[in-house]
Amino acid sequence: MPKPTAKSVKRIEIRVTRERVAEYQRVCSNSTQVAVLASEILAHQDQEVVLVFLLDTKNLITGYIEAARGTLDSCALHPREVFRAAVLQSARSIILCHNHPSGDTTPSADDCEITKRLTAAGQLLGIPVLDHVIVAAGAVHFSFLDHGQL
Repeated sequence: MPKPTAKSVKRIEIRVTRERVAEYQRVCSNSTQVAVLASEILAHQDQEVVLVFLLDTKNLITGYIEAARGTLDSCALHPREVFRAAVLQSARSIILCHNHPSGDTTPSADDCEITKRLTAAGQLLGIPVLDHVIVAAGAVHFSFLDHGQL
């Protein structure tokens, strides 16, 4: 049996991701809809996980990736990881989302800083960041867009 190459593994990963996305494909026109979707995906995570939702021109989610996984209260994130899939999938825009396992959706200084960096990177690439939503248990969420911080 031939040993799988990185290319073949990536193809399998993309196929599985597309199959998973089909069940989440929907239009998200406000932060509450994004928060509900993210909560479904991140429901039982006990560490911070950053999701990037990839959107088409009609704001239909065409895919999502897990861009980073951290600890209970932090997560290192780089713009390269966020925009790689967006570029490869020809996304028109993205929505960032991550969870706060503590239950407090108040953005940290790091959350605010990475949102600014990613927004600037998105402008350079022509892939705008439409929102950054922080979710927690109990359908609680914080939207940078809704609070005028994006």
